[in-house]
Amino acid sequence: MKNIIPLLLVLFLVLGSCRIKEPCELNNLGDICITNNTAESLQVFINEEKIMEIAPNGKSCVTRSVGIYSLKCFAGTEEWIISDVDVIRCEIRNLRVPEDAWAN
Repeated sequence: MKNIIPLLLVLFLVLGSCRIKEPCELNNLGDICITNNTAESLQVFINEEKIMEIAPNGKSCVTRSVGIYSLKCFAGTEEWIISDVDVIRCEIRNLRVPEDAWAN
């Protein structure tokens, strides 16, 4: 009986430390959220691929694999570039256009 108690204690500690992982941990994903602070609709491109269109003063998010991305945003005749957006696993990267972008 004395040998079973330490074994059960160790088993309880090992099983108690296990947890269900979030989908972002399993799939190595993170989010990029963009807020459109312009008076026009904003078209968003990630690595030259059109991803979304955001209404004036709106916000939208996209999930991407962990890595570094280049964003381009267009509103009317204006173009903004946000380079080296680092997507980190299970984190949200909040960006504001035009505040966090460089005018082109």
